[in-house]
Amino acid sequence: MQYGSYVPLKRPALTAEPSIISRKLRPQDLFMIFASDGLWDHLNDEEAVDIVCHHPRRGIAKRLVGAALDKATKKKELRYNDIKNIEKGFRRRIHDDITVIVVYLDQQK
Repeated sequence: MQYGSYVPLKRPALTAEPSIISRKLRPQDLFMIFASDGLWDHLNDEEAVDIVCHHPRRGIAKRLVGAALDKATKKKELRYNDIKNIEKGFRRRIHDDITVIVVYLDQQK
């Protein structure tokens, strides 16, 4: 059984081309967050910045991933520990892959 009508695509439905925003760095810039869409599906800019500003640098990328996973599980009415027991192939239904790198721009000693 076929659902809907066949629609020929004129361009790829998915692309590996990233979204890029560029701007000049300013002296007050403290850090940059490079992350895949899996993070931004669950955290907005303000939430991510708040986490980075108010937590220790060590492990900050892991903390961002954890916050995104926590929100993803709550949306599905699960607990964070519940998703650890779900097979990785099925976890895709709960959240996308999440990759995060935080680069600090200051010279903290």
